[in-house]
Order: sequence, then C-alpha cells, then structure tokens
Amino acid sequence: MEIWNQFVKQNELTSFTYNYDFVTEKIASDASAIVPIIEDVLEKMAFLYWDKYHEMADIAYWPYKEFKAVESLDKWRVISKKFVLSTDLKESAQRMVMAFDDYNEMAKSSDILAIVKEAEQLMEDVLKKDTKEEAFEYDFIKTPPFHVVEIQKISERQLNKFWCEFLVHHELEAELDLENVKSKMSYNTSALFNSISKLLRPLAFTKMHYLAAKQQVKPLAFSELQSKALKEVWAELDAFGLPTKDKAMAHQVIQTLEMQVTNKNLPKPLVQSTFNNFVYLFKSLYADALEMLDDAVEEEPVQQESVVEIEQPVEVAVVNDIKEEPIIVAPTTVGVSKKRVSKFLQQSKVLLTSAPDAVVHADRFGSLQSYMHVKRPIEEKLVQTLQHAKQQQEPQLILLCGSAGDGKSHLLAYVKETYPELVEDFIIHNDATVSKSRTKSNLETLEQLLEGFNDGQTAQKNILIAINLGVLHNFYTYEKEKQQFATFRRFIEDINIFDQTSTTNESSVMPNCHVLDFSQEKNYELTKQRVESNLFKEILMKIVAPIETNVFYKAWREDMDNGIVTAAHLNYKLLQNERVQQQIIQYLVYGIFKDKLFISTRTYNEFIFSLIVPVEQEQDEQRTAIDLANTLPNLMFAHPKRSTTLATMSNNDPLKEKSAAKDEFITNVLLSLDVYGYFQEKFGDMITVFEKPIKKAILEKKFVELAQFGIRLQKLMSDEVSTLFNSYVSYLYSYLTGDEETMGELFEQLEQIVFKWRGSPEDNFIYLNNDLNREFRTAIPVSLEPAVNEDFYGQMQGETLTRFVPTMKLGFDEYFIDLDYRLYEILSSVRQGHRLNNLEASHAMQFEEFYNAITKKSQLSDNRLMIVNTSNREKMVISKPKFSKSKYEVKKV
Repeated sequence: MEIWNQFVKQNELTSFTYNYDFVTEKIASDASAIVPIIEDVLEKMAFLYWDKYHEMADIAYWPYKEFKAVESLDKWRVISKKFVLSTDLKESAQRMVMAFDDYNEMAKSSDILAIVKEAEQLMEDVLKKDTKEEAFEYDFIKTPPFHVVEIQKISERQLNKFWCEFLVHHELEAELDLENVKSKMSYNTSALFNSISKLLRPLAFTKMHYLAAKQQVKPLAFSELQSKALKEVWAELDAFGLPTKDKAMAHQVIQTLEMQVTNKNLPKPLVQSTFNNFVYLFKSLYADALEMLDDAVEEEPVQQESVVEIEQPVEVAVVNDIKEEPIIVAPTTVGVSKKRVSKFLQQSKVLLTSAPDAVVHADRFGSLQSYMHVKRPIEEKLVQTLQHAKQQQEPQLILLCGSAGDGKSHLLAYVKETYPELVEDFIIHNDATVSKSRTKSNLETLEQLLEGFNDGQTAQKNILIAINLGVLHNFYTYEKEKQQFATFRRFIEDINIFDQTSTTNESSVMPNCHVLDFSQEKNYELTKQRVESNLFKEILMKIVAPIETNVFYKAWREDMDNGIVTAAHLNYKLLQNERVQQQIIQYLVYGIFKDKLFISTRTYNEFIFSLIVPVEQEQDEQRTAIDLANTLPNLMFAHPKRSTTLATMSNNDPLKEKSAAKDEFITNVLLSLDVYGYFQEKFGDMITVFEKPIKKAILEKKFVELAQFGIRLQKLMSDEVSTLFNSYVSYLYSYLTGDEETMGELFEQLEQIVFKWRGSPEDNFIYLNNDLNREFRTAIPVSLEPAVNEDFYGQMQGETLTRFVPTMKLGFDEYFIDLDYRLYEILSSVRQGHRLNNLEASHAMQFEEFYNAITKKSQLSDNRLMIVNTSNREKMVISKPKFSKSKYEVKKV
C-alpha cells in the first residue's frame, strides 16, 4: 500500500482517484470501472522502465515512438520478455500480464487484485535511485584501459559477464554460470566441487594461452593436457610464468577437491575459502584478458576479433573425431571486439508474443504480416458479411468475437488492406478490452459506440467490433443490470454464443447484427483416421519453407553461409523435416483433446520459437548453446515452465510412457560399444543434424541423456502420438457421421467397462459397492441398451469435419455421459484391469454418477439381489416372487 501511494505521489497522479484504498475498495464493488485507472498506472510505470532499462534490452534499436504507440498491456509484454531485469522482476511482470489476460477472458476481480500486487513489486524497483556507479558497473564494456589491473576491484557483475563468455567459448553447460555454482555452496557441496572440477581444466588452458602470448612462446595443445590430472595441468603453467599467488590458489583448490573424494562433510569455512580462491583464479584470468586488450588497443586501434591472436600456429586436437579448438576468451571492448550477429536469431524473435510485430494493429498490415497470412474459413465469412452489409440500407453491426491472440486484429488489418472498399463505410473498433478515455471504462466506451443500436435509437453508421467473448459477456451483464439494449441482449441469448456447442450466428430478433466467432472455428479438422490442422501446418510452412521469399529461411541460410551455426540453426534444420512437422502438430492436437490446451495463433508462433531457440540463446544471442539439452526434442518435452503449451508437451513426454521399445532403446545405448553408430542405424542421415552435440555427450559419457534424447527424437519421427488416441478419433468421427457398425464396437467396450467398474460376480450382474473388505458384497442384474443423443449423432457429413464438439454424448437407456478423450483414456485403462488412483477417479466422477444411475434403474426394474461371500466366493440370489405367499425366495448359485 505504501509503495503504491508513494508511486502515485511521486508521479503526480490524482491522490484520491489513484489512492490504494480507493482502488482496492472499487475492485471489490466494480472491478471493470477501476481497470482504466490501473492501466494509467501501468502506462506510467512502463515509461519509467523504458527510461531505466531499454538501453540494456535486446530491442534497444526499437524507436521510442513505437513503444509509446502500443497499448499499456503490450508494453508490459515487451518489458517482461525483452528487458534485462532481475529474475524476480521479470517473473512479476510476466505474472501481471497473465493476470490481465485472465481478466480479459473471465472478468474476475481477483485477477485485478493480482495485477495490483505485482505492480507494487515493480513500483518498488523504479522508486529506487539508480546511481551512476551501478549503471557503470553493469556495462563493463565501457571500462577505460587497464594498465594496472587491481583484481580486488573487479565487481561481481563484471566477473559474471566474463564468466558467461568463458562458458560460451568453451561450449560448457549453462548450469556452470557463476550464480548457479555459488548457490550450490549452501546446499550441495558435492555438486559445487563437481562444477569447479569441470571448470578448472579449461580455465588453466585459457590462462596458459594468455601467459604464452605475453612471453611470445608456443602454448601446449589441449590434447596434451586432457589426459593429465588437474594438479599436473596447473603444474605445466609454471613454465609459462604462472604468478605465485595464482599457483597457491590453484594448489589449495585442487587439494580440497582431492579431500572431498573421501570426506563428503568438509568444514564450511574450508568450502567457503576454496570457492573464494577459485573465484580469485577467474578474476585473475579476467585481469589478463583486460591487459591483453590494452596491448591490442595500443598496437592496433582499428576493429579486430575479440580473440588474442598468437603468431605461432595453434595445434588442433582430435579426440574420437571431435575437434577441440583452443579459444582465447576476452571481454568485448568498444573499438576492439567484433561480435557476430545472427540474423536468424533476430528474425526468429518476431514469433514471440512480446515482439513489436507480434501484436498486430487493425490499421497496419506490414510485409511480415502479409507473408505470414494464412487463409481461414472465418476470413471468407467476414468478406461475405461485409459484402452483404454494403448492399443494405439499414446500418449493420458486425461482431468479430474470440479470445486474445487468435487473429482478430490480423484479420481486420488484412481486410482493410485487401478489401478497402468493403470497410470504407464502417467504424472499426479494434480492441474492446480497453477504453479510449481516462474517464470511461471499456464497457462505457462500448455503450457509447453502440448507442445507435440501443432500443429507441437509430444507428447512423456501420460498425465492426473485434471483441473477446469475456468482454461481450461483461457488456451483456452490464446492460442487463441497467435494463438497456434489450433487443441486443435477446439477440445474444438467441444465438447462445457463450455456449461453445452452439453453431447459430444469426437471429430474426436483430437481423442487422452479425456474429463471427473465432472460438467456433477449430484449429483442426477431423477425418476418419486422424486429426489434422491445416492452420498449424500452413503457419509452420511459412516459417520453414526453403524459399527466398521466406524471411526466416533466408536469414538462416545467410547465417549458415557465414559460418554462424548455433543450436537454433540445428533445430531449424530438423524442423524442415516433414515427418517431424506432422508429429509436432499431432502432439499439439493431442494436447488440445487430452489436456484442454488452448492455443491461439499468437501462442502457436511462440511455441515454434521455443522449439527452435533455447532459453540461454534467447537471453544471450552470443551463445551457441550447442548441447544435447538444447536440441529440439528436449526443448519440446523438457521445459514445462517456459510456457503453458510446453507444460502440456511435458505431460505427454515419451519418457513417461511404458513400452518395450523404449526399454530396448535405453539398453542399447547404455551397452553399445559404438553409440554414434547405433544412432546412425536408428535415424539414418537425419542424425547428422545433431552430430556435434551427440559426440560431445558421448565424450562426456552422458549416456542416460543420450538415451532420453533418442527416445524423444524417435517419437518425433514416428507416425502417431498414441494408438488409443487414434481409436478415439475414429469413434468420434463415426459418432458425428452416424456409422453404426463402428459405434457398435465402442458400445461393446463401454459395456465391458460398466461390468469392470466395480466388478461382476456373474454374467449380467454388477456390484453395488467397491468395498473388498466387507464379508459380503451385493450385486444386481443389469440390462444395457445403447443410446445416443440424437441432436448430435449422425448430424455431419463429409470426409473432413471442421465445426464440431470433440465429445460424444452417449450411454445406456436414458442415461448419458459426455465422453471426451481424457475420460475415454481412463475408462480404457479400467477395461485393461487398471485400478484408478485418486486423481484418475476424480476425473472419472461423471462415469461414477452414470454407473449409480444405471444401478438405481436396475433395482427398480428387477427385484433380484445377489449376495456374494468375499472369502469363499459363494453366491446366493434373493428375489421376491410375484405370485407366491413367500415374501422372498433364496437360491444358491
């Protein structure tokens, strides 16, 4: 609260309106009314973040006027993705954007409170004074020449940047960065010393090259150091003039490493001093690098590579056909360094939701949007509706509905560009989630815009509005409370737009109003054999097509020709494989059916980016990231925290499947004498794409990681995600088209599941309870008559189905279940004898209720009851005869 009010005061905002107490109280009573105020605050804060951080962002070239032009929420999308912030601030900004997106969809006041909470944390940062010293320390490339380097004065920030460059040049794991290594000191000393031992050898190798360059002597080759123990490696540096203090520090570090092998519980002071001495060695290396750059500046003022050149030829070591080239690490310095900029990485970033080009404006349709445009059925419908509207005398209202990022703005921009004559008589309102006035909410703005379509009013102009379904629902509720727009509200009720099973978009109540709903346009199509997605396929082809008009391919090809090859370039090469493309799309559709994944075109583009570009390359383009962990199969399944889409992919990771083929693959990798040869045998020429990271992993003996990579790649090269999913798709198609023969197979399975749900003691009998600990269990006879919901069954025709609900409403007698894929998967496991855990049982609660309904009906229609002794399996049937003096009749079965 104090931080919020301090921000309001410091930025001269109206103290009463923007006061924390007023804002939070208003959220509880009328959240929508407070949104414009919060957007004002976020707008103000976004400009402060621009002033403070944009020079350090990887969009520093982006003009201020472009940043100023986008909506406040889109400003924060850019800030959360592109600005160099601390982890806490970056995550806070991302949570704030997500909360705003959720509010736009669901209009919950709790989302607005979450936005306020995250905003406070972000305010605290911009309220701090940013001293010149801090700014100077961050950007150490501006450091003046060091003729005498004082190691103690090297800041941690400078060291951290140099450390990262060291890892990149030696192609070491990203987990070996300074912060990660330091964090291990407090909770895992074994991991700490393991990291130090991995770094000591390349550190000694680099140190030797600096010392050799100073003395104008030839350094040793890496192969000469590789087979030696660390103690011997550092002893070799004596011949090159290793300073006494460096020698003592290295000796202490190596001695502690040897002690740790036999004693895992070393004293904390010893662990701390060892880490400090190791850091000293890195600082000393950094000081050498600065000295070498000083000499380079004095001798050659023009630009040169940021690698210390040595007159003598440097030997290249070959180990198992993998070349290790010695690289001298030096921090980049203005006028000296020359970074190789990857045009492909720069171009790929337009796929991110935070990219300036990702958020399309209805009045701007650039060359990239033109190239990426994919024709969709809703485009044709919009054009037809506009053509119809142009012929009408009465003003028309067109609502283009959907969700955030599904392409509404893109479609509007395309139509304005391609069919300007159709929209010249229209008022176009592109974003109904925002207000155009500081004094009015977005709903009040909509009310004013649609005033001519209110009862008793006469519209003067055609209107086209892009609006999220959540906002439309809010407007409907808002006007219902005010008893306005009665005809419009009846129209909304008639077409039942908030019910996703509805397919009606027109109503006689308001014939001049037309609704086109993106949410009714599936991103996939259903055939008898499988689910396809022409939309996802065409967008992906726009990205990977090997043609000169493809800006992504052109940039990739130019990089490859210039020798710029990173993990992203290798992943892009694999993504050009048609089978891999098909399987990636199948996994997306599988996630939509199984996990109810929602994926818009915007999130789809970002998903493709995340398959190409590893996280460390996204953060630092100078890193090659050529490592097994950064290959496409691992990026797809092993990064659940990177996005919601990747979280779904992780849920369906092939490593989580149980199969004999998977076990066989792991065994072969672990036991093979020629692992790379085995990969060649399994994948053919395709494996050459990842030759370098595979051979590197073989050298490092990472056979488990190799097996995991291979299993994931093998799945991406296969023809299906799940056999069970293919069966469900076939049944769904048969249900929608009315194929009785195939549906008969499904009902046979469903009947088997009913008899296995709690068990069956006898043919045509099912248990009433599932308690196996009871002495006696009761069962009743059932007769099951298959039934379907006639409103949906057999109502579609054609080889390819596009507009449908991906569930089947079916059951027995008059009782139905909504059978979606998730439930079908659980029930199929029951049919195979699997006993459900608590989570699975909760997902199958609908079937439990269905089962209970069947048993109640059976008890009313049949008076027999079977008693089963659980210990000896004896069975007796109790019944009440219709024409007998006996009350009950008991028969032993």
